[in-house]
Amino acid sequence: MKLGFFFIILCLSIVFISYITYNINEYMGNSLQQKEINFSNKKCHLITIPTTINQLIPLNEQFLIGAEYKFLDIYNFKAYLTNKIYDENLYLINTKNEKYSKIKIMDFPKRVPFHPHGLSLYKKSESDYILYLVNHAVNDLYDGEERIEKINVNFNSRKEEVNMIYDSTIVLPKEYFLKIDSITVINEDIFYFTTNNPFPSPTNSEVILDLKNKLLNIGYDYLKSFMNMLNIKNCYVYRYNKNKVGNETDIISNGKSLLNKGIAYDKKRNLLYVVKAMEKQLNIFEINFDGGKYETKYIKSIPILYVGNNIYYDEKTDLIYIGIDGKMNEFDSIVYSYMKNKNFDEVDTFSGYEIIDPNNNYSIYDLMVMKNDFKWVSSAIQINEKNYMSSIFTNGIYVCQE
Repeated sequence: MKLGFFFIILCLSIVFISYITYNINEYMGNSLQQKEINFSNKKCHLITIPTTINQLIPLNEQFLIGAEYKFLDIYNFKAYLTNKIYDENLYLINTKNEKYSKIKIMDFPKRVPFHPHGLSLYKKSESDYILYLVNHAVNDLYDGEERIEKINVNFNSRKEEVNMIYDSTIVLPKEYFLKIDSITVINEDIFYFTTNNPFPSPTNSEVILDLKNKLLNIGYDYLKSFMNMLNIKNCYVYRYNKNKVGNETDIISNGKSLLNKGIAYDKKRNLLYVVKAMEKQLNIFEINFDGGKYETKYIKSIPILYVGNNIYYDEKTDLIYIGIDGKMNEFDSIVYSYMKNKNFDEVDTFSGYEIIDPNNNYSIYDLMVMKNDFKWVSSAIQINEKNYMSSIFTNGIYVCQE
């Protein structure tokens, strides 16, 4: 009896260890043979900007909008322990002369912290747009709100000027705080967003934070990584409907993931594209507009060769652009190296972009992976046959062309 019991325990242990080992190998990237890939002979250079940009989106054929994200500041203990969080900015990049400027948002509430993350642009006319922006409005007590800012954007083509004026805010419930990653707008009433953090915020306004709590806040990143290795899926895709009675936000079926990242809307096909980073997949959903319910049906998943990040669907080229990276432990290695000696030059990384063609069964249209040239690409788009990439670890914008 005892022998049989121990035999069952032994078998279960072997199965469990095998399962964990498989997921760790996948997490560490052992199943992926990493190498530099360049389908064509591209020449690249850096547009110097003194900060890191999480997401890039095109305003038009000339200008890019970038959301500043000083991710490594979280791991700067000197600043972290003094409770100083400085607002971040939107940047405007002129692709003709490669000059940049900070964007001033007129009438934005003065006492609201500004930490832009996901961006989505809704086009009203050739010169007028609405920018939907995920704002992690965290304050010096590491508390705050998860906000969707609506900003009116006007482009003066004669003066080549971009003006932004604050319109309004959607404040999401507390459970979304610091969890939303990306957003895509369907119309002025409907948008979808992804979450990349399975945990509730470890802070609240009733707690006076001490060193222990601050270190706990940092430790959540690594706890999340451990959950990824255990294959625990707690990140979702949501739909926000302004006209829905009651709770405006719904969870989309089959949108659950280890780590959801970019999301994009394909207006031509009424499809929604969602990057499942850890699974190295692109999930495709169909939106049914009949009856105004915006029912969203899962269609299929497409494999991505590397770890995907932000995604952009370009109506003009009819292609899907994804910023990609080699394996998740590169991310952790950069953070560890930065915490240790404030640089990460010795960490090898593989980063670039993957372009997918919806017209050819979602096959790879183009792929470029660089070793160490531009560490940890977070976003990739194309304008005038030039590919632009941003990073949360490397300052500037990287540009590649034939």
